[in-house]
Amino acid sequence: MWPISIAPENRKPSLTPAKPPPKNDPKDVLLAFSGAERFALSLLEVAYYVHSHGQENIPSQSRLYLYGGVFGKREKERVFHLMNKLGITGEQLDPPWLDNTIELLGRLISNPVGASDILRHLSAFFYTYSVRKEAIMPDLGVGGPNTQAIVLAKDVAFQFARATGMRESLFDSIKSV
Repeated sequence: MWPISIAPENRKPSLTPAKPPPKNDPKDVLLAFSGAERFALSLLEVAYYVHSHGQENIPSQSRLYLYGGVFGKREKERVFHLMNKLGITGEQLDPPWLDNTIELLGRLISNPVGASDILRHLSAFFYTYSVRKEAIMPDLGVGGPNTQAIVLAKDVAFQFARATGMRESLFDSIKSV
């Protein structure tokens, strides 16, 4: 692919080769999986809070936890309202990735057996597919594969990549699992 670019100094179109996608450095992959594990742990903590406070309204309970309770949420809403009123910013309180994360959180709460194995599966994914470069998931010693945990762990990893803006290609090793 050869996109046309215009050089600022002479404003004449020129053909420049498109840059190939960056190669995944093993250190970057390790950091991505470590971040996904911490993200999963954070989601499990939010799930615990929502479960203990009632599952009738998962989005509302999740936002309360994430914004620091009723007073914290109200204060943040007030600050954003004043900033928008003054024309400082057009931002909303909820970041763009929050709805997808809350939907994932709802699936974690609905599948407690799978959610309980997410951290173990993320670690196994990294070790098996990225370090050892094997194509078969190892037996984790829990009575066979936990399909719910595999699906949820993949979803957590890719949602983490989308929420942080990192390249999803860092998790290419688990796409076909």
